[in-house]
Amino acid sequence: MTEATRTMYEAGFALLYADDEGRVAYANRAAQLALGAGATWEGTVGRPLGEVLPSLGAVELGEGASRVGVDLEAGETRLLAATAWDVQSPGGGSLGVAAAWGEWERDGAVLSAAQPEPPAAAEAPAADELEAARAAVAAQGDEVRRLKEGQGLSNGDPAVAAAVAELLERKAALAALEERADAAGGGGGAGDGA
Repeated sequence: MTEATRTMYEAGFALLYADDEGRVAYANRAAQLALGAGATWEGTVGRPLGEVLPSLGAVELGEGASRVGVDLEAGETRLLAATAWDVQSPGGGSLGVAAAWGEWERDGAVLSAAQPEPPAAAEAPAADELEAARAAVAAQGDEVRRLKEGQGLSNGDPAVAAAVAELLERKAALAALEERADAAGGGGGAGDGA
């Protein structure tokens, strides 16, 4: 494979070309990724365009014309803001159609050659981990109150300042756990006990 060929194949955008007989003649790696799970060179090139990317065949292109910003459908995948064009020989005859795009959408996630799969789902923290973090916040909140109310110390006192700093760290750790729980669909609820 020449360097130019490799560069095109590994480009950060998707490129697909179908010849004038309606068969896919080229699909770079990003196009294969966009076309779905398991799409390979062997499984893409040579297949009818109508099976691989039927919506490209439906784009109305005049001879030598192009259309920019076309959303194309490929099964469960939507190719976003593609450019489609009629590929011409130097003599002006049509050689087929091509499309290039940078992003695609699958399962509600916008993907690209740089991020071809949705980010992994966040793992929910265990219930006892959340409860321990809540208890740690509550205990530290009690310590701050003990220093201020029980010993009569003010916010400017170094012991109170250190206890408040520790309380803020524990609250941040609890907030991060609750955010992970919410992202994973496990809930987490609010409440810091202080």
